[in-house]
Amino acid sequence: MFGYLSNSFNNFFSFQGRASRTEYWLFMISLSLLAMVGIFLFVLAGAFLLPKDNPNAKNIVVLGSVICYLAIFVGQVSILARRVHDIGSSAWLVLVAYIVPFVALVMAFMPGDKGPNKYGSGPFRPNALV
Repeated sequence: MFGYLSNSFNNFFSFQGRASRTEYWLFMISLSLLAMVGIFLFVLAGAFLLPKDNPNAKNIVVLGSVICYLAIFVGQVSILARRVHDIGSSAWLVLVAYIVPFVALVMAFMPGDKGPNKYGSGPFRPNALV
């Protein structure tokens, strides 16, 4: 499990290669949890650490939350692009997935191509004993 997560976070900004279904789902779940924690911390900071008389306190919380969301968004797009590569399609299909979310769900559950395809030799598969 940690091998998949390590590979995903090492390729956070990579839109090349392939991602298996397991890698995709583990990364999306961990990314969602990180987003919730990050935004929760910004809200807590705004509620308890920033002075109440500071007119920019709310802006700081909103800006921090937006930065957190944008980082998460980049990770989501990159893992989905690699997932789409695993099923043998172009990463441009990610645009369709963000317009029609059902498409992303279908792509996330589709089995990948067996063996190499034009996007790489195969998705990362950690050793079961590691």
